[in-house]
Amino acid sequence: VVAAPSVAIAVTDGTDAGTKVIKNLGHSGVLSAEIKAIIPAKDHFYIHVYVYKSWSPYVQYDELWKSDGTEAGTVMLKRFDERGSTAEGISITTDQYEAKNRSLGGNEMYLYGYTGNSGRKIWKTDGTPVGTTLVADKTANSLTRMNGDVYFVSDFKLWKINGTSGSIELIDVPNIFVVA
Repeated sequence: VVAAPSVAIAVTDGTDAGTKVIKNLGHSGVLSAEIKAIIPAKDHFYIHVYVYKSWSPYVQYDELWKSDGTEAGTVMLKRFDERGSTAEGISITTDQYEAKNRSLGGNEMYLYGYTGNSGRKIWKTDGTPVGTTLVADKTANSLTRMNGDVYFVSDFKLWKINGTSGSIELIDVPNIFVVA
């Protein structure tokens, strides 16, 4: 008998009696599943779940969840497309060394998402399934929010996502080659 992997969200008040599982995220029929990152937002937490589905062929995928600490408030926002061993998955952290997201503003967060059609690109979520969308068809590094706008590097150039209009603008700096 092989037990199915289980990923669950729990809350605690710091005591054994006050610690309880609020939701099992349910991953039957896969080889393994794990939480890769948890990012606190204004009213909830964002959770990146990595799922390793099979090894022959090698198939993996990622899920983006949010939780406010209750069962009803713990929901999947997006299950990203399956990918093979060479494709890079999603990331809700913007710093490779720390579990932070420098693009977070209130409940709005930018992230790197993956689809089979476009690869790893820039996505945005407002904490709802319908509000989790592809924003820019660009491969990017270093998502950073400043004064309501989000900046990133793509194709060795600096870009800005306008925090008001959502438009994507090239920040043209002559004779500058940006490496992130």
